Amino acid sequence: MNDKRIVDGLKKRSEEAFEECYYKYKNLVYYVIIKITRNRELAEELVQDTFVKMYQQIDKFDGKYFQAWLLTIARNLTLNEIKKQKLEVEFADYLVAEELDTKNEMKQLLHDLQEILNPREYDIFIFKVIYDMKQREIAEYLGIPIGTVGWTYQEALKKVKKIYERGR
Repeated sequence: MNDKRIVDGLKKRSEEAFEECYYKYKNLVYYVIIKITRNRELAEELVQDTFVKMYQQIDKFDGKYFQAWLLTIARNLTLNEIKKQKLEVEFADYLVAEELDTKNEMKQLLHDLQEILNPREYDIFIFKVIYDMKQREIAEYLGIPIGTVGWTYQEALKKVKKIYERGR
């Protein structure tokens, strides 16, 4: 089931759509959360909270970039929980995401990237730059060879640099 069909099903409160969404994205959501918390138990709890909040807020979803929207929910819940518990966490790995601290800036960046890159390049670029995934992890998640991930990322990077060097 593609994201549009999943979202349509979620908006109709379909249990099948929720399960499909959960099984499609649970590992990626867990990865994003564990990279921030470095705490397995907390990460598992926050994965559940992410999907509950996503389900509760699905009617507010604007119809674009579902995966990015879901991962933003995960990231925000995680950062809020960390603040609540006053955990010490290094955010150096999230420098790019932290610089894009407003929703509008993130939406604009995602929109620009989607215009510049093809869907595979877009996914790989987001996983690598925003979520700091390693090429091996991206290859496993997407089910493609690691060499393809490396080559595709380099091509995407060239396109992005070329556009932004021109001043877009």
